[in-house]
Amino acid sequence: MDRETSLLLAAIVSNCRGEDYKIMDEAELAACASTDGDGVRRMLGFLQDNKYVDVRYAEEGVYCVRPLPEGKTYFSREREARRACGRQRRDAALFSALGAFFGSLLGALAVWLFALAF
Repeated sequence: MDRETSLLLAAIVSNCRGEDYKIMDEAELAACASTDGDGVRRMLGFLQDNKYVDVRYAEEGVYCVRPLPEGKTYFSREREARRACGRQRRDAALFSALGAFFGSLLGALAVWLFALAF
């Protein structure tokens, strides 16, 4: 999902409390996503196709929308995915550093043993 579509979804989720539908103006939605009316229709189509929102009706620039459970949990899932990615990067850096340290330690030990032997 692109940035503008996620901004539109965030606006819908924040304006709709509970399971209620909310009547929203196209200009209001366009301002949230920094787009025009065609962009709002395209984004709402995407969100509806992917089961993030339910659009009851859309007439003359007025939309009756509500977020579905998938749309409500989208941001928490994205946040958790970013945290998991950060943990993976941190773990990879830590294990790389430990591997380099122990590799150099074993190399120094091998050189020292070789110097003692000859």
